[in-house]
Amino acid sequence: MRQPEDTKTIEIFTEEKRGRGRPRVASPMSAAERQRRSRAARRAGSDGEVSLSMMVASGPFFALDRLACHFGVTRQQMLESLIVDADDKLLKSMELDSPAWKQYFNRDKSRK
Repeated sequence: MRQPEDTKTIEIFTEEKRGRGRPRVASPMSAAERQRRSRAARRAGSDGEVSLSMMVASGPFFALDRLACHFGVTRQQMLESLIVDADDKLLKSMELDSPAWKQYFNRDKSRK
């Protein structure tokens, strides 16, 4: 603390100390809102990727695992490669704008 008549010295400790930890947010989000925003951010930053979740029999699963291990890639990379290869092979067997081509690309989008 400085003397009242001292005009040359600056006051160093004028700010009040704040409490420990991170300051509270004025309007905190609920857990559901945080989760909703997290999912939206994950979808927005996915670079064209979509989530695929399914149950498969153990035989095909272990075959996929063996293939991925054999080729030195992840199961995801192996599955993507198998799908793209099968799609390319099928498309090469069809003529452009043929009924089969149109049926393949104009399938019912509501079907799961």
